[in-house]
Amino acid sequence: MRSLALFVLLLALPASAEPAHGDGWVDYGGAYQGLQLERVGDTVHLAGLLKPTGSRQALLATLPEGMRPSGRLIFLTSRHTTPSRVDVLPDGRVLWVTGGTIPWQSLSGIAFPVGTTEPLALSSGYRAYAGEYAAPAVQIAGDEVRLTGLVRGATKTRSRIATLPAGACPTDTIAFSTSHHEGVATVEVAADCGVWFVSGIARRGWISLDGVAFTVGPASPLGDAGVHVSGGRVLFTGTTDASDGVAGRLPEGVAPTGQLIFFSASDAGGSRVDVKTDGTVTVSPPGAVTLGGISFLVPAPEPDPEPVAARPSSLFGEWGLAPDDERVQRATATSRPPPQGGKGGPTTAATTATTPPPRVRDAALAELKQAVAETKWTLTEDELIEQTGTVRRVWTCTWTETDDGLVMTGTTADGATRRALVRVDGDVLVLEPLDGADAIRLQRGS
Repeated sequence: MRSLALFVLLLALPASAEPAHGDGWVDYGGAYQGLQLERVGDTVHLAGLLKPTGSRQALLATLPEGMRPSGRLIFLTSRHTTPSRVDVLPDGRVLWVTGGTIPWQSLSGIAFPVGTTEPLALSSGYRAYAGEYAAPAVQIAGDEVRLTGLVRGATKTRSRIATLPAGACPTDTIAFSTSHHEGVATVEVAADCGVWFVSGIARRGWISLDGVAFTVGPASPLGDAGVHVSGGRVLFTGTTDASDGVAGRLPEGVAPTGQLIFFSASDAGGSRVDVKTDGTVTVSPPGAVTLGGISFLVPAPEPDPEPVAARPSSLFGEWGLAPDDERVQRATATSRPPPQGGKGGPTTAATTATTPPPRVRDAALAELKQAVAETKWTLTEDELIEQTGTVRRVWTCTWTETDDGLVMTGTTADGATRRALVRVDGDVLVLEPLDGADAIRLQRGS
């Protein structure tokens, strides 16, 4: 049901919009992804690498309406090998708050819900931070679970922050990296649905849950970690050993259009994680790195082309009504005089009233016979042309292979549509309309 709801949202909502760069910030350029904003269902994804054109300003970008959170959010982002805090505000402002001296700023890794969420059940000792900050909540969209909001509490190591709803829990414990102002906090989500604070800067007294996202669906291997790909959405899970500087490679055909930069906890004290356009995922400085929650968008795969129905060449050419078609039989029927009274049978008033005079009936039969003789059907791969005298009607055709056989769908310029099962019966082509109308039997060159 959730998958269906997500699918409906994908159809109903805009796929992308143009965010505005903040004053003094432009795209970094080169192989790196520029400022990118997309909404998939009820989740907004922001990405890209920016550089200043002068003195660095706090305002990095502004998001358009419809792509803004309901409360202030705090995200962990990268400034090379240093963590950086970036906040997204309900008025659409994307602000750099603290962290890093490198003269560029990555926005990759910022993703948040803008639709329906459920309040998160907090454990004793934790509560919503309140004020302008978003309340702790969970978004469940299909197989994807995403946490959001800011909690305040004791932040004791290995303390349980909250409990997720049943059915929204991973099969194994997953570690995530979130912002702790100038540092990094590690949050884990366990198979028993518990959300745990593992480590961070205790004096802060708060924990951001933005950046905690995982799937309850299957994942492909990415080194010792995993990667879940659904349409154009990519979501990392787990921890992997990247002591050689390479965490792994994305599945074949999956890669961003521009290089993305993230920041994550590692045994090196924190590492920059790059996802490159060839699908390679690198880590600097090298080491065991937490990849859980890293998410981004890639071009959605092209749908498999519709199978081309087998269309025997014997179908194509010029056809006329076959002699045994009912229309021909009616047209060539001999005119008989109307039944008379006496020994031949009584003549009722109704019979006398509804039977046309022989001259009128014969003229109508002759006209029908002429129309039948003149009507030709020319069938090609793309068109069925029906012509009677100077009257011409063209049907644009598509073909589908079904369990019942080959179906031709014809559509006219005025929008009329007919579908018929097409089969060859000896030297006769039979069109059986699927709307229950009489079949048409055609013979080549008749």
